[in-house]
Amino acid sequence: MSDKQISKLLDRLSEASEHHFETENVCIGFEQYLELIRRNPALVQNAFSRMYAMLQSFGTRTIRLGESELLRYNLFDDPFDRGLNAVYGIDLNLEELIAFFQSAADNSSLSHRILILHGPKGSAKSTIVNLFKRGLEEYSKTAKGSFYTLDWSEKDKFLGFAEGSNTLNQKYNVTVCPINEEPLHLLNRLLRDVPDGVDLEPHYEKWLGQKLQGDLCPFCNEHYNLLREQHKGNLRKVLEEVRVKKTSISRANRVGIGVIDNLMEEDIQGLVGYAVDTLPDGARPAHLRRKEFFLDGEMNVANRGLLEVKEIFRGVSKYGLSQKLKRLMSASQEHIVKPGNCPEMEVDEVLIGHTNPLQYDMLLSLEDDAFNSRLITYDIPHLLIANEEAKIYQKEFNHTVYPKVHFSPHLFRCIAGFEVMSRLTDDIVEKDSATTAIAGLKGRRHSLEIRKEYESQRYDADLIYDKYRCYNGDTLKVGGRQLDVRATMIVATKNGEGLGIGFDPRYFQNLLSFVLMNDICTVHTERCSHDKCIDPLLAMDAIRANINEDKGQTAEKLDNYLSFLEKLTKEYYGFLIEDVEQAMGLGDLEKNQVLERYLRELTRAIKKESSRDRFSQKDLPANGEFLDKIESYLEDKPEDYRSRLLSLIVDIRDKQGQVQEADSMSWLVARLKVKKPELLTAVKRYLEDYQGDFVIKLRKAMRSLAEVGKVAPEDLDTFEDFRNRLIEHQGYCGHCADKIVALYAREVLPKTN
Repeated sequence: MSDKQISKLLDRLSEASEHHFETENVCIGFEQYLELIRRNPALVQNAFSRMYAMLQSFGTRTIRLGESELLRYNLFDDPFDRGLNAVYGIDLNLEELIAFFQSAADNSSLSHRILILHGPKGSAKSTIVNLFKRGLEEYSKTAKGSFYTLDWSEKDKFLGFAEGSNTLNQKYNVTVCPINEEPLHLLNRLLRDVPDGVDLEPHYEKWLGQKLQGDLCPFCNEHYNLLREQHKGNLRKVLEEVRVKKTSISRANRVGIGVIDNLMEEDIQGLVGYAVDTLPDGARPAHLRRKEFFLDGEMNVANRGLLEVKEIFRGVSKYGLSQKLKRLMSASQEHIVKPGNCPEMEVDEVLIGHTNPLQYDMLLSLEDDAFNSRLITYDIPHLLIANEEAKIYQKEFNHTVYPKVHFSPHLFRCIAGFEVMSRLTDDIVEKDSATTAIAGLKGRRHSLEIRKEYESQRYDADLIYDKYRCYNGDTLKVGGRQLDVRATMIVATKNGEGLGIGFDPRYFQNLLSFVLMNDICTVHTERCSHDKCIDPLLAMDAIRANINEDKGQTAEKLDNYLSFLEKLTKEYYGFLIEDVEQAMGLGDLEKNQVLERYLRELTRAIKKESSRDRFSQKDLPANGEFLDKIESYLEDKPEDYRSRLLSLIVDIRDKQGQVQEADSMSWLVARLKVKKPELLTAVKRYLEDYQGDFVIKLRKAMRSLAEVGKVAPEDLDTFEDFRNRLIEHQGYCGHCADKIVALYAREVLPKTN
């Protein structure tokens, strides 16, 4: 980039900065603000309504969980950092969480509760709260989300203080309300200070479209009293000097966002702030005494926004709750805090704490009903959907981070599969009993009880594997029963699924890092451009070695883990076969295309419909020759096969429900492949014949590779063409392509006709 280009970019950046500064630093009179509110009452929002409006502002979309539909909020895709901190796979839990904000936004009793995110370490609790904070920052910069606060300065003059006053607040020009309170609090105060002002309140509320509530903070109250004294009670002159400043939520500037890292180590002043008298007690009346205000505690700065308390129950012991925790409880219930040397002041903030199961157990053991009733707890479990869990590893381990390392296809899916299976319980909820099962849920169980049961129980590996596949989107029965995925997740989570049993992602992130440092994944071939390559079998061997060496495992838990690895190894062979067949031209994509064509032709043939050829524009009947060709590969085909198949299609479509039309055919094909496996076999044989010499030569080359370790010269071009397809289209490198071809030739091909 040349110097001129850099200069132009800086000029554009400077122009944008000036425009942003002008837009953000708007200061208007109090009367103008009242008129602004009258025209747009939605500008006045409490903290919960602001949070819910923010969540909606980023948009939503519909996703599927089993046969159910869920609302996915786009905020959790992390639109700020291109998905770097996106939250995947727990949309069912997030949907329940956002329903809480929706209810609390209406000033229900939920707006007087502490929201608790309960889940094991590494379950995205902090990530969710960070997205809330980023969302509030961006939303407050929009027209709908902007908000204003009181500014007690005009023309660089510090209002209410005599010339030459030497308070710290004046010295550092502290003129904006330190807690960024709602300017309407001043109107509420004015109505209280005049005779019959209370009687005027309904008229103002009707005119503004707002309910007037709240009072000035101690800082603003002192400025108001000094101005009122200066102007001898002339409220019109007072209001002429009051300014209303536009502001926005900012973590960096500590506006609207407070964070308490360790409640036990935070002193009271760091929580609620304080004030210091600047004159002796008898020098002025108490209500006019000048103070230096330090309302910069976390509960002060979080006003109108969000207060995050990390590991909120860390200080809970068998002796009870700490005084600081009780202050938080009071702040959430009464929306009031008491700074040092100040009167009580109102705060309006969403108070979110997060905790892990062990700390939460300690709280439950106290049986403090008064405190527990002030908590609303939502579970944030580890992910239970393997495809979503795999995305975590794709962010951490990729070509950008490790340019000379190749991560073989299906590696992250296999690791995620084992991880998810280790977290599952054997809870099953059938479709017919879903409503009853959810209604009959009991209270949350203690994590130690769940862990003890998990470590002493041998699970049915087949059931856990089928359940894992169902969660991941496959359609099959679990333990011979039709699973309701949504209801099962709700019930099983209450019994500990994803809440502390099994492995967390950090375990496998560490494991992959150690494997990368080891020589076992080094590439020893010139036919590959990478220095190292990790494939699923290598990763599963490392997992197996690690859990065998862990002396803390019970025999039952070890048996469970080894059974899960065995299941996933078989699953990987299925992926491997699909990739090889895809490169042969016999993969799922080709099978689905042929099967879709067969179904369309079959429907037209039975209904005697024709379709218009797009080239000749002639109406053509169904292609009976194509139908006969496919059906010629069926063994023991009954005479009425087509009519039976059409009846099955009608039955499947009747159960299709709300599936969108765009997905209708793919949805039907997926279910027919399960219901009619013989039809899928016929399609595969049709494709093999269609591919002809290529498949024959390739299988011959593979058999030669398995038997004598090399490919005959006459088949080498065919083999290299196939190998290049694996590399260019399937995501393999030269090293792992050779490895899976050898594996396919040795393990799979001998079983093929």
